[in-house]
Amino acid sequence: MSSALALSAMVLLGSTHFINGVLARFYPPLNIAFYTHLGSALVGFAGALLFSTWEPHVWIWGTLAGIGYALGAWLLYQGLSRAPFAIVVPVSAVAMVTIALGLSLIFLGERPSARVWLGVVIALPAIWLTAGGGKPNKMRMNSSTRAGLLLGVGAGLGFALQLHFLGQAPEPSAFYGIHSACSAAPYVACPFINTHTQYESAFHSLQ
Repeated sequence: MSSALALSAMVLLGSTHFINGVLARFYPPLNIAFYTHLGSALVGFAGALLFSTWEPHVWIWGTLAGIGYALGAWLLYQGLSRAPFAIVVPVSAVAMVTIALGLSLIFLGERPSARVWLGVVIALPAIWLTAGGGKPNKMRMNSSTRAGLLLGVGAGLGFALQLHFLGQAPEPSAFYGIHSACSAAPYVACPFINTHTQYESAFHSLQ
């Protein structure tokens, strides 16, 4: 059951990144992240009412997670607006897992199994292979590729912080933690929202 839920979550997450990545080519990435967080907050609130119980201090962990969420989403969509999906998304995913593992080792004292360490050993070279591998040249490592790599790693850091702080929320109030994170993220992004969007330029770029 847990494997099926995890697979479903990855399908939904990948679909969200793909749709928002396409939109980021035509609209400001921060605006997209803002409205994505609002929608996530509504879904999280419905889940909290149905499946969770409120506990004190859960909002603190949720708010900290929301800061990481906002940072990760903004950097991810910035990267997707500049570089190919095949670079930004895998790099952000591998960075997220690797950094989250590091945080659990340092701050939570967790001791992963040999299988997990094997996955880490395989994942780290995957970043290099995803970026093209071999000796960088002008065709492989242009400015957009470098920006995509850096933004992908930054997005992975933001999402890793989100997962780390959400993991501190009490399990019975997990959905309230998710709701708090998704509610806090728009407030983090709100001061930087660019409400002036070039609709005409976006339309012409589609032609």
